Amino acid sequence: MPSRDWIAQHGRRGFTLVELLVVIAIIAILIALLLPAVQAAREAARRTHCLNNLKQIGVALHNYYAVNQVFPPGKVKRFKGGGPPSYWTNQLSWMARILAYLEQGNIYDQVDFEWERMAQHIAPHSDPPNSLLAVTVVPTYRCPSDTPFMVRSTTRNRILAAPTNYVACVGTSDQTVSGNEAFDTGTVLYTNSFTTMGQIFDGSSHTMVASECMMGEPPVIASDGSSSQFNQCVNGDDLGGGAVQFRPFRCYSWFIAENMTSWTFSTRMAPNDPGHDCRRASTAARLAARSRHPGGTHIILADGAARFVSDTIDPLTWQNLGQRNDGNPLGTY
Repeated sequence: MPSRDWIAQHGRRGFTLVELLVVIAIIAILIALLLPAVQAAREAARRTHCLNNLKQIGVALHNYYAVNQVFPPGKVKRFKGGGPPSYWTNQLSWMARILAYLEQGNIYDQVDFEWERMAQHIAPHSDPPNSLLAVTVVPTYRCPSDTPFMVRSTTRNRILAAPTNYVACVGTSDQTVSGNEAFDTGTVLYTNSFTTMGQIFDGSSHTMVASECMMGEPPVIASDGSSSQFNQCVNGDDLGGGAVQFRPFRCYSWFIAENMTSWTFSTRMAPNDPGHDCRRASTAARLAARSRHPGGTHIILADGAARFVSDTIDPLTWQNLGQRNDGNPLGTY
């Protein structure tokens, strides 16, 4: 230890302000270099988690098939002559029907698949037990890369539905109902579908069943029944500020499949397509598969496999991948 005389003669040496600033700058640079790597590692873990969710859903679909000898319907919509309108039926999603095969039997056992409106003013799924189940978060149906989004009432401070990140492929179709009949979209899951393996002529390993969507984003442009505005939207034309109506309800429910925006995507749009998602009516819309994973989105195939597909996939390959029986050769992806 220096003597008091030495200290008095030479002074006690410390860090100068410049030296401190240099050290702080070096630390900041190191943090800035390290942060992207940490974020990339976290996203890689979330992406793996998301892929695992889809694998579980793929296994559940096959377990459902093993018991019922068909894949679950995308949703069930009854068309009854002389009875209540078809939109009074509950229209629960395919995800509700595979709950028992995802170790969610406690939820499945409470679902009333036969519930129907008793009057037009009663909204679908508004009564227990279905209204209580609709707000239940099912972790397997949510990608950890997305936000913890929940659908709330605009007039009352209460939760209406728990969204999902996984939606069914309806191929190149812009609708799921034609007139008073369910429309076969040529895919595995559609309205009133009961698809068997024998109907997947293209092969289960070459046919996509589902992909991802981002909860509540991007806002869907709704034309409220206007075919001309819908066509303008899907063509990418400028609708004008007064005509644009944004609806932030993309994939708003894993349980309710009344509206195409909650449970479908179209292969007419590329994965993470820069164009708008467009809606004409509850059974008419064109919506892209989307994810928060950089560069692409995950899909489930009819054989139960899950894999990542790049945003740059050939458009024709993407469309062929969504059809079960078009007979077209599938390109590499």
